[in-house]
Amino acid sequence: MNTAEVSAASPGIAPVAGPIFRTTRSALLLLFGIIYAGSLEFFITFSPVLLYGTYVVIIACLAVCLAFDWSLTRNVRSVAPYLIWTLGYFIWGMIATSSEAIVTTEGLKLYIKNFLLISSLALALDRRNLKPFAQLIQVAAIANLGLCLWEAANPALIAQIAHTRQEGATAFDVLRPAGLWSNPDEAASSFIFALLLSRWAGFPLAWLGRLSAVVGIYLGASRTGAYLLVICGLAYAGYWLKGHRIDSARLAVLFAALLSVGAAAIAVAVHFDFDPAEHWKFARILDVTEGEHAPADGSRRDIAIMAIQTAIEGPWYGHGLFTFQMHAQESIPTAIDPPSHNIYLAVWGEAGPLVAITYLLILAAGLRRALVLPMLSADRIAVLLMWFCYLLIGLTWHNQFTAFSGMIYVALLWHLPAILQTHRALQNVAREPVCA
Repeated sequence: MNTAEVSAASPGIAPVAGPIFRTTRSALLLLFGIIYAGSLEFFITFSPVLLYGTYVVIIACLAVCLAFDWSLTRNVRSVAPYLIWTLGYFIWGMIATSSEAIVTTEGLKLYIKNFLLISSLALALDRRNLKPFAQLIQVAAIANLGLCLWEAANPALIAQIAHTRQEGATAFDVLRPAGLWSNPDEAASSFIFALLLSRWAGFPLAWLGRLSAVVGIYLGASRTGAYLLVICGLAYAGYWLKGHRIDSARLAVLFAALLSVGAAAIAVAVHFDFDPAEHWKFARILDVTEGEHAPADGSRRDIAIMAIQTAIEGPWYGHGLFTFQMHAQESIPTAIDPPSHNIYLAVWGEAGPLVAITYLLILAAGLRRALVLPMLSADRIAVLLMWFCYLLIGLTWHNQFTAFSGMIYVALLWHLPAILQTHRALQNVAREPVCA
């Protein structure tokens, strides 16, 4: 079987092509790295031509790639179920607010963005360029950490970036640096995904990206990010212990070492009279119930209760698109204020309980693919942790359909299992390093 035939059999491998094809796909992935870093939202502040010109460049790159290899369209099959569901959701939500023409206009624009970015990443990403793409994401995390450190020293910069990104922005906190992402919840999600993608980045960028993710989540004082960080760390520790088959004696030594480190840390904290409650970031992360650090507009629990009551009291078909998300366009009606901060409640409130159930079903279908498709165990645990984090992040973040980073997360969740599949046919492909 030749390389072209293997490519047709699996979306994980692309045929060997000329320099124009490779350069174009590299440019496309570079654009996605820039988008992931949170830069695209600032383009319109310089010029609308720059923003829409970026979309034109993406489309042009796609046209060039497909001109050289039309079989790349097969890659879109991996993300097609989600794109089809999203189309139905947007249409349903727009019909529910049919009297508002601006909702239809903004809804169409938003779906086109979702379709373009998600399908483009699926077309551009394969096994051979997964490593450089993962490295780009680590660079994005490292660069944003640098900006977070600058923001920590100059809190006024946080508000300046937020208002530059979006006039009248409110989804930021001058005490919580979030880099170009501005929204601390989006920043935490982006750092978490960068950390998990470091699996394919290779040394040393992988470790620099992981360190950046840990420090960035702490600076943003994200409870969700911190808890997910701990869970991912424990999952990888368990996977490492299982793979190395450490006997009871070595395991005892390992736990003794960990206890010694913990005891030393406690001793140092006591010596210097360190109290986590006196440090705002530690205190916020440890405040699981938001009893002491609830936002001015209410705790997440209070907002969720309000969103549930509004959804129950609303029509069976929902209040309509954007009503639980607070669109930047002030003329678009909303059903709750503040927004739901929960994607599941947002779908329920905007499109009704039946569509909310289909949302859970489509997510379950995507998760099932990650469980059943043949992959290396190290790849599978990374993908499953991405799914786990995405599902939990949905409980505290409602911008998966509107944020560019959210669109990239979705594309990766659905497409990575496809390109990481293991096939006997791949053994016939010329050996070259894929991931480190």
